[in-house]
Amino acid sequence: VSALLCALALSARVAWAHAPDATVIEFHNASLGHYFMTASASEAAVLDAGVKQGWVRTGASFLAYATTEAGTQPVCRFYGLPAAGLDSHFYSAFPTECAEVLLKFAGAWQLESSDIFSIAVPDKAAGACPAGTTPVYRVWNGRADSNHRYTASSGVRAAMIAQGWMPEGYGPLGVAMCAPASAVDLTRVPMGDGKLSTSPKVGHVWSCATTFNGGGAFVDGPWIRGDGTWDRT
Repeated sequence: VSALLCALALSARVAWAHAPDATVIEFHNASLGHYFMTASASEAAVLDAGVKQGWVRTGASFLAYATTEAGTQPVCRFYGLPAAGLDSHFYSAFPTECAEVLLKFAGAWQLESSDIFSIAVPDKAAGACPAGTTPVYRVWNGRADSNHRYTASSGVRAAMIAQGWMPEGYGPLGVAMCAPASAVDLTRVPMGDGKLSTSPKVGHVWSCATTFNGGGAFVDGPWIRGDGTWDRT
């Protein structure tokens, strides 16, 4: 009973942070002059394999979350229908903007998903991102074959504007999303930090028990590395 009470007290005080577990990869089609991004490994593999010709990775990417976490919002994705003179995608992390596109452009933009990945959002007025995140800018080509590019690079943003693309998004710089600022290598996640304690201590796990006689795994899986980390992927 004492061990259970200890565990309940601990769970009430600690909010577990979830590391970003999705990478949004950017592709470019030179013949179309279009950009596309995806957090789907299978979708990226299709493009890498040339099943849909003309798409190549730009080398740019930013982090996100595969599922909605505290402080994030799901990202919707629309497909611009060829029948409307389009062949492109539009993304937004704001539910109101997703709803507006669905309502105003029902005959041109088709909703593909309401939750392709999740990410933090900027302040709508100032475009400022929360602490620990970095801006993802949105620019628009302004053409009939509407295409948007989303980039976490201020240099890329400036270069695109110099080419005639228009800044969109929120705030003076046109911020559309806010990506986690620090990269986490999901192939080498630490298996422990040694922060255990036999008495209450800030930043540590207070273990009411010091002897454990349970079973558990007797063989390490292939995701366990010899350097004290494990491969989450």
